[in-house]
Amino acid sequence: MDPQRAELMQQAISFLSDPHTRSSTLVQRIQFLESRGLTGDEITRAITIANQSIVNGGQVPYTAGPATLPGQNPVHVPWDWRDYFIAAVVSGSALFGAYAIAKNYMFPHLKPPTVSAYEADKEALTAQFEAAEQILKEMQAETQAMKATLEEQREKVDTAVQEVTEAVEEMRKGETEVRDEMREIRAEVNNMQEMLPKMLERVKDQERLSYGELQQELKSLKALLLSSRDANTSAATTSIFSQIGKKPSIPAWQLAQSSSASSTPVPTPPSGLTTTATSDEQVTSS
Repeated sequence: MDPQRAELMQQAISFLSDPHTRSSTLVQRIQFLESRGLTGDEITRAITIANQSIVNGGQVPYTAGPATLPGQNPVHVPWDWRDYFIAAVVSGSALFGAYAIAKNYMFPHLKPPTVSAYEADKEALTAQFEAAEQILKEMQAETQAMKATLEEQREKVDTAVQEVTEAVEEMRKGETEVRDEMREIRAEVNNMQEMLPKMLERVKDQERLSYGELQQELKSLKALLLSSRDANTSAATTSIFSQIGKKPSIPAWQLAQSSSASSTPVPTPPSGLTTTATSDEQVTSS
């Protein structure tokens, strides 16, 4: 054991063995020893050793070993009237405290309530039930209103969904119709692309044929004009010699030709054909 603790134990044994201190109560002595820093076990050992020293008539020095020898029962310390009085006071105080606690905190709960308390509790419960019923009615009314609102919203949503579905169906139908029309237009365009070269070939063939026919007509007309010009030249020469000294006049064939030319319009050939005919006339005249 620590030397300091051993010294404290020796002082405690001396304090308990002193006849002057034994006049005080055991509780006071124990409180004094606790204030000096001794533990409960050390105080018990000190009391045992002090009682042994008193019985033996001398002071027993404290040793760090056990207070009793092995195999020897501890010596019973006799109590005097002061110890019994202190024990009785402590026990009575404990019993009085337990009774006061039970009276103030336990007995009111164990005591049955009176009729007025029953009535008050009944009225309070009735008021609570009425308040709860009122709250339930209000909640039911609010629930009905919310249900009606949700039903209206559901109908609106159903209507909107139906309208959207119809609009989508119409859009799909419109897209289908547009797709069909585009397919037809594409087919027509493809047909036109296929037929256009053929039509152009036909037009070119017809133009070539018309151009050839017109050339033949122009050649025959040119031959007629040349033959009529030669005939008119010879006739004019003979008439000049026969009509010397007469008044000059317009020949009858010129009058007939001018009248027929004024009454019969000459067809206008195409620009390309006119250019070709003009070049042919230039070649012929040259």
